[in-house]
This record gives sequence, structure tokens and C-alpha cells, in this order.
Amino acid sequence: MTKPLQLLFSDPPLFWNKARNRFSSAHTRLQEERDQLLIGLAYANLCKAIYKTPKLKTAYAGKDILGEEALADFGFTVEDSLKGYFEGRADDLIRPYQEISSFDPNQFDVILIGEKNRKIKQKILDGLEGCDCLIFDLERAAALFSETLRSIKSKHFLSCLNSHKLAAIALALWLCPAEPVIIEAGAFQCGTTLFMAKFLHKMGKQPRIYALDTFQGIPKAKDEDKKYGFVFDEGIFTQAQLSKISKRLKKERVHEWITLVPGLIEETLPRILEKEKEISLLFLDTDQYAGTKSTLDLILPLSQQKPLTVIVDDTTLPGVNQAIVEALAKTPAFQRHSVFMNFDILIQATRQERFLFAMTRNGGSGR
Repeated sequence: MTKPLQLLFSDPPLFWNKARNRFSSAHTRLQEERDQLLIGLAYANLCKAIYKTPKLKTAYAGKDILGEEALADFGFTVEDSLKGYFEGRADDLIRPYQEISSFDPNQFDVILIGEKNRKIKQKILDGLEGCDCLIFDLERAAALFSETLRSIKSKHFLSCLNSHKLAAIALALWLCPAEPVIIEAGAFQCGTTLFMAKFLHKMGKQPRIYALDTFQGIPKAKDEDKKYGFVFDEGIFTQAQLSKISKRLKKERVHEWITLVPGLIEETLPRILEKEKEISLLFLDTDQYAGTKSTLDLILPLSQQKPLTVIVDDTTLPGVNQAIVEALAKTPAFQRHSVFMNFDILIQATRQERFLFAMTRNGGSGR
């Protein structure tokens, strides 16, 4: 009667290691699926907003797409399963195997690639050469997202953004050129700054990121901020200390790509724009009218003819929303799209489809 108990407790490493391994593999798979869904939802919302459609006729290529039922909920629809799956498993009866050579881009809006094997992924990409359909490497983008988050120590990751918003940021970074210039207006403790630097580095890019903030707390709110609801006013966000932020960035080994710029944005941003003539990404998170308005008024007119992505957080705040409306009235070349609640993207109207096509191909095809 005592043998089973002796086996359980006399040799705990063997028992618990097996249990841990089983749990770990399941947990890892669920994390992988979660990150594909986060990136997939952000991409779906962006596509649907730009194309003004609730559904995207979708094809899948590769055997490593996870959570297809949830992706369908996001608007990725396979209208005919006999035609919607390519280069999967030959023995999969639910998703019939087809060669990528039989893919017809005229039947689909987008093809999502989910393949870890380099040779098979390259075969898929070669088969899609010249295709005018949207092509998005969901597996690669999600893997980079996962790798980035795993590489950051929890105590250093002091970001105000939730996982959905971080996924949208990752998509914008996916689009950036090899040496992007990024401005973050309203950086607080620089957790998002850290994420952006790490993600770009894992893509093999060499960014210059300017993190703008007073680093002493939020300025006094204007009348435009006080129309209704909660007001972000002076005395909030005073926890940011430059010395501690600098130490965290050094410990994470990203400090060489990040310049911390203390002061009021309307005073510090013009000096940056004297030096940097082409901005790849502007992330605006000032929570107030004045900071949002001054940043957009300075950057949008300079970038009407150049590729620029603008992401704005807390867009339902009255001051932030008014600042966006006023800035777009002056620069109608940009259009506004909601990616997630309270989180908008501004893109040049003439670049919207090119923006999506660039995103599908710019991130790299393999590891």
C-alpha cells in the first residue's frame, strides 16, 4: 500500500519534471496561438478598416496556423475549404492539401502564411511571386512578437499599453525600413519604447527612437481636455525618473538606439525635426490636447509626400480627439482608422492600399 506514495514522494524530480514538461508544452502552444491571434486581429482590423469590409476572403498556406476558428471570428473567412488551404499536411481531411502552384489570387483578399519550416515557407513565397493579393506572414510576425516579449524582464516592462495595442504597434514596426526614425510623444516610463527597440532589433533593423516626455509628470490640462469624463491633469505620471529609465534601457541593451528627450513636446520636437527629415513612425500617447495638437501640427505637414504611420492612443479623450480632428482638417492627405477601441492609426489616403501591401512583404520571409 505504501509503494505508490513512496514512488511519488521519494523521487519527486522524476514525477514533477514529467508533469512540468507536459504543462510547459501545452502552455507554450497556447501562448503561440494567443500571439498569432493578437497579431491576426490587429491585422484584420486594419485591413477591414482600409478596405471598408467586414469580411476578408482568406487563404491559408502552411501547417502552423493556429486558432483558425478565432481568426474567422475576426473576419478571415474561408468560403470554400476545398480551395482555401495550401501546403498543409497531406493527411489533413479538414484542410485539404494543395500545392501553392494552384493558388488563384483572384479568389482571395488575403493569404495568411503559417509555416515554420524555411524551405516550405520559401516554396510558398516563390509560388506567390507576382501575386497582387495581400500576403501576410502571420507565423513570423507572431513569433517575433513572442520573442520580443520573452526577451524583456517583467520589472523593466512598464508600458501602459495592453496586448492588443502592442500587437498593433508591432504591425507598424513590421512596416518600417531598415533604419527607421521613430518618435514617441508621451513615453512615461519607456516600456513601449523598450518593446519597439527590441522588436526592431529582432527584425535586424537599426532604429533611432526619440522618447519625448517631461519625465516629471503630465502638464496642466487645457479647457479642451475638460469637456467630459476623466481628465489627465498635472500631478499624474510623476513616477518616471530619467536615471532609473536610463538604467533599465542599459540593462536591456537597447540604450544605443534610444534618445530620451525631457521637456514639453512643443519645445523639444522642433529641434528633433531640424535633424531628422524623414519620420517612419509617430506614436502619440500624450493623453492631452496640447501635446497631441502640437505634435501633429509639426509632423503631418512635413510628411504628406513621404511614408509615415501615425498611431494615437487614448483617442476617446475629448482633448486628444479634438486635436486629431483639427490636425486632419489642415492636412486632409491623412485618413483616420480605428484599429482597437481608443487606439487609432493615421495614414496618407493615397498610401492606404500600398501601406497594406508593403506590410505584407516588408517584414521578411524567414528566419
